[in-house]
Formats: sequence, C-alpha cells, structure tokens
Amino acid sequence: MIVNFNVVSTKSISTGTASNLMLQKATIIFTPGDTLTPALPAQLATTYQDLVGQTVLPGSTLSVPVEVVTHNLKLNFNPCSVVPVYTYNVKVLFDAIEAGTGKSGTIQAGMTVRIADFAD
Repeated sequence: MIVNFNVVSTKSISTGTASNLMLQKATIIFTPGDTLTPALPAQLATTYQDLVGQTVLPGSTLSVPVEVVTHNLKLNFNPCSVVPVYTYNVKVLFDAIEAGTGKSGTIQAGMTVRIADFAD
C-alpha cells in the first residue's frame, strides 16, 4: 500500500532567504492499535525508504509516495486467523536537510492502518 504524503515547505522570514528542503529517508514505525493486534517482529516494526533526490522547493508542496504496507509485511500474517483484521498505528518520520543552512530535522506524519490476514 503506497500512501502519498504532502510535505509542505514555508519560506522563513527570519533569515531573509529561502532554501530547498532535501528529503533523505522515511522511517515507518508500526505499533499495535488495539489489544487484539500483535506486535510485529523488529525487522518489520520499523522499516526505511530512501528518499534521496526528493526536493521540496521553498514555499511549495511535494507529494511523496511512501510504501507503508509492503508485501513482505503482509506475509507476516497467518491466513484465516482468529482475528482477521489487525489495527496498527503508523508513524512516518521524514528526515530532511535544508539546502541553504545544512540544518537537519524530522517531519512527522501519522495514520492508522487496518491489515487483513493475507493469503497469496
């Protein structure tokens, strides 16, 4: 499942200059959303997606596609389990660097996903 996140850059009036915002990577973190949803194995609970080359121009918005639920993640679930739908809270952290200053920071987004057991 690919989700498009809008990353918005606003021009800073304190510095008097505007710089590009260069995205580096997205970190996707899953935590159970209810007591019936199991915690994921460590290698699936936190995943990374390379975003090098994605640049947000000053004062603009960039739609960034992030693969939140991968095929590999779906394979973790047992088909026809007792609980057919699992709920996870998902935090997506975008690591970014401001081109003009070299300052780095993290932009956070969140969502809830419901994943059905999966049989291929």
